[in-house]
Amino acid sequence: MRSLPDAKIRIMILNPSGGAGFNDLVAETVMKYKDPNTHVTVASLADRIGGTQTLAYPVLRPLVYGEMIRACLQCRKENYDALIVNCFVDPMVDELRQIAGDDMVVLGARQMAVQTVSRLGCRYAVLSLYDMQGSQDPLLQRCLSDTRTAVSHPLIDVAFNDDLTPMNVEGLRESLATQGELAVRQDGAETLILGCTAMSGCWRGLMRAVGVPVIDPTVAALRGAGEAVRLKREFGWGASTKGAGNVPTENQLELIAEQSYPYSGRIEIE
Repeated sequence: MRSLPDAKIRIMILNPSGGAGFNDLVAETVMKYKDPNTHVTVASLADRIGGTQTLAYPVLRPLVYGEMIRACLQCRKENYDALIVNCFVDPMVDELRQIAGDDMVVLGARQMAVQTVSRLGCRYAVLSLYDMQGSQDPLLQRCLSDTRTAVSHPLIDVAFNDDLTPMNVEGLRESLATQGELAVRQDGAETLILGCTAMSGCWRGLMRAVGVPVIDPTVAALRGAGEAVRLKREFGWGASTKGAGNVPTENQLELIAEQSYPYSGRIEIE
């Protein structure tokens, strides 16, 4: 169902990790930075996939991917205009875009962060929680490939709880400031990207500390989703499935969809 050009934009932010506890942190960010003409839902996957950190284990990821497909179908069923996959490794973004088709815009947090930083400077660094260059993890390798133009990927060595809240908030801020300053001074970075959505809320303090723009991927995706929906409404610039291969039929998708997807948590923000 097409929305009217001036209708309020409905955006769902889906957290594939962190569970319902992480929704609260994301909702704080949304309330500060959302466009007034948007209704935003922050949601987490169902509590049936072996915990809140299943995405971290490659062998268990198919469980997460199945839940993300069902959550996407529910989102489309409820006539959302945009779905944001709120994880910096952008899991399943391409696949969900094919499922959504022309009904809904699907965006990834990393995708929007990189697009944003490209408008602000030529040299950027990604402050990451993972050793992307030394890892054989396919998701991290894809992440490294998509940020290959970065001058560096400094490692932020800080532990997080299961709900993706930092165990040591001050330690996180200090590590970000230290590595951010090194990226600017030694690597010549003109801008920085927070390489994990669990760092949400740290960008303003870090920007003051290092003196260059710092991109929060959740904020970039939130504001970028609104713009993407406006472009789709005005110019018809929706997702293309050309070359996507075999896309499931609506009948096949109906067999996968649930009558009502059981999100483990859901926060509505007007």
